Amino acid sequence: MQWLLLGIETGVVILPEVFALSFLMSWRFVRPVSPSLSLWHGALLGVVANVLRTVFIYVFVPGGIVMFGTLPFILPGVLILLGCIAGGFFASRR
Repeated sequence: MQWLLLGIETGVVILPEVFALSFLMSWRFVRPVSPSLSLWHGALLGVVANVLRTVFIYVFVPGGIVMFGTLPFILPGVLILLGCIAGGFFASRR
């Protein structure tokens, strides 16, 4: 989905970068409190990132609703969520 927003037509989704950027975003912005609260904060950050991503695709990509439910839509969303949770976990260890 990101490649359509940027106008790249190769169809390549760079999954390690999706995970790494969501991890870094969560690791930077989650407050280092107790581990369970940091995990929840990371999970909520991942959910908000996925909701914003879905809204941007729906609004800005013509015919974007056709992509919902397909693997190129679901896999980056799962990686965003896991990356944010992992970032929250490592933020609690700082």
